[in-house]
Formats: sequence, C-alpha cells, structure tokens
Amino acid sequence: MIVHRTIFLVLALSIGAAAAESSTVSTSTGPTSTAVISTAAIRRGQLSRPLTLYGTVVPATGSTYTITLACDAVIDRWLLPVGAPLPGNTILGEAHLTAEAAAVRSEALANEAVAQEDLRLLRARLELKLATQAELVQAESAAHIATVRAAAWRTRCPDEHITFVTPVAGTLLATTVTQGQIVSAGTPLAVVATGAQEARLGIEPDDARALTSGTPFTVVVSRQPDVHLAPSAASMISALIDPDTRLLTVLVPIGQGQVAFGSGLSATVERQGPVGLLVPRAALVSSDAGWCVFIITDSVAHAVAVTITAEYGAEAVIAGENLAPEQLVAVHGSSVVSDSMRVQVTNEEDAKAGANTANAHTPVPGKEQ
Repeated sequence: MIVHRTIFLVLALSIGAAAAESSTVSTSTGPTSTAVISTAAIRRGQLSRPLTLYGTVVPATGSTYTITLACDAVIDRWLLPVGAPLPGNTILGEAHLTAEAAAVRSEALANEAVAQEDLRLLRARLELKLATQAELVQAESAAHIATVRAAAWRTRCPDEHITFVTPVAGTLLATTVTQGQIVSAGTPLAVVATGAQEARLGIEPDDARALTSGTPFTVVVSRQPDVHLAPSAASMISALIDPDTRLLTVLVPIGQGQVAFGSGLSATVERQGPVGLLVPRAALVSSDAGWCVFIITDSVAHAVAVTITAEYGAEAVIAGENLAPEQLVAVHGSSVVSDSMRVQVTNEEDAKAGANTANAHTPVPGKEQ
C-alpha cells in the first residue's frame, strides 16, 4: 500500500513539471528560430536580355546597278561568274538580236538610205524646175524620220551581235537569265553591287517591338573568325512579315567589301525590358498568397507580397508595397525562412546595412516555424 502511494506521488510530480515547462514555452514572445541566409540589395534598373539574330550579307539599299539590253535578244553566254569583282566597263556576256529585232533593225537602216537618196534626187529635180517646194518639204520630213529611227537602232544596238557591259565598278551579285534565253528589251540580265553592305536579319515580331532604328548590333560573320565588324546601328526594321520566314526584317550596315555577298552571319542585340525594382530570382518565394520576398531588418525577416513584372536569367523585376532600392532581401536560404523569423546573415556588410534600414512591410502568410 505504501509502495502504491509512492508511485502515484512520483507520477503526479512528473506530470506537473512537464505542464510547467509547456506553459513556459507557449507564453514566450518574439522570433525563436534562426535561419542562416545571404542577402542582396534591391536595386532600380532595367531588365534586358540578349537576342541572337541570323541572316545574310546583302547590298545596302541603293547600292546596286541593274544590267539590261535595249533590244530583244538571245543570250549567247556569260563571261564572268557570280561573285566576280568588276572594274568599270567590264564585259559581262554576249548576245545577238532575235530574228524579228534584226529584221526591224535592217529595215530601219535600209529606209534611211532610201529616204536620203530620194531627197537627193528631189533636190536635183527642184533645180531643174521639175519638182515643187511642197514635194521637197515632204521628202525632207521623210528623210528626217528615217534618220532618227536608224540612229535609235544604232544607239541601242550598234550591231546584231551584242556585248553587254557594266558601266560601274563593283561585284557581280546575280544573273537573272541563262544561256539561250530570249529576253525582251529592258529585261534585267544581272545585278551589280556597287557600294556598301548590310546584314539582312530575321527577328520575331514580339522581339522587334522592343527595338528601334538606331539600336546597336554586334555582327559576327559565320565561319570567318578573322573578320571583325564594328558594332553598328540598325538602319531599318520592317513593319511587314516575310511570308516565307514569318519574321520581320532588320537591316544593319556593315561597311563595304569586307564580307562576300550571301555569307551567313549572326548578330546580337540587347532587348531592353521594363524599368523597375530588380532582385535576384533566388529571392522570390512562393507562398499560399502568391509570390513574396523577405526583407531583412535588424536580423529579422519580414515577408512582403510582390508581383513579378518580368524576369530573365538570374534577375526579376518586382512590384510591391513599401519596397525601395537598397533594402536587403534574403537570397540563399530564403526557402527556409518564414515571416518574423530571426536570421543570421552570412555576408556581414549586408547585415550592417540591414540593421540600419527601417521600413514598413506588408506581411503575407508565411511558413510554420
């Protein structure tokens, strides 16, 4: 009986001590847990990301000359390949008049000779009083018309066999007709690049909206590491989508004669994003109420609800109440931090700055401690 009373007394004392200890823990106030973190300062800036565009080398706008013939002809042969450098007055190829054009030319030259002979005979008859002045005027008019027509053929096609030349210096960029092809007068035969070059690049419409003419590009020529092109500003960004590529076109000047036409190249440009408060993406924490960051003040973390405006790479633009540049946010270790938790900052300079920062914060539901 005495033993039973002793055991009951010991149990009662143990339960009382445990209850007293539990009461002591539950009535304590203030942050009790500590997390080890690193911090970074909020800064105001503009989020940007690099874009890489691809394209080819083309002549600059207005830097080409088109070769044509003034008569209907048949192309006999090309004497130079595409890409050949061209001094001025270089012969590009040979052709001959079509049968119809040759017949018209011959007729025009023959008519001139006949009209001139008729005029000579009429003048002789006029001296003998065998012709009238009206007949002379008519003969002179006919001779003049015939001479003009013949002169036009001599100018356009001095001979039935034609050599076509480029009057300008440059590079043979393209030929548009082939050997044996019949071409009409005025048909383009070839294109000569005469001056500056441009990079013709393709860009997604969404990316193009962030760029303007004058945006600087850095251009790199494919497989030509020895070619170094100076950064250059875009001269034009098209407003119409190319139906073949579904991209917009960007033209960037790249100088003159440094790269072969048609060469592949790439270009990089910084796409400028929104201006706002920048934080490391590692500082963003997902909570039941959305996204938040933890502002560190006096070694205590305060949860602040934020909206992510934009993000790229390691940074994000955020918006929220009572946020300001130079405030410190938890970065590494933020995933184990909750609202009002005491923290140990591993970067001492940030810890000192945090102790001097007094700001109001908007808390969001945090994690259980």
